[in-house]
Amino acid sequence: MMFTDAKDIETDLVSQRDRFEQLAVQQAEELLKVAEAVYQLPEAERVAVIGYYWQRGTLADISEELGRSVPAVAGLVHRGLRRLRGQLVEVH
Repeated sequence: MMFTDAKDIETDLVSQRDRFEQLAVQQAEELLKVAEAVYQLPEAERVAVIGYYWQRGTLADISEELGRSVPAVAGLVHRGLRRLRGQLVEVH
């Protein structure tokens, strides 16, 4: 875009700022929806999903915390994600 004067630059900057603010609000709303969906999961699935994806824990670490086998925790993560996808598709 070619700017002819300072007013053009100011108008463009305001427009960019407004688009950025709208995007930030949309992202915050989406994150809130994800957080709400995570906290609706059954407790074991919630702990497994949060531990694995947000806290970057290993399946072994989470299995110790939950007192379950590594394959059982992998199943919890898998089922939790499947349930989240279902909940979030319903929201959109």
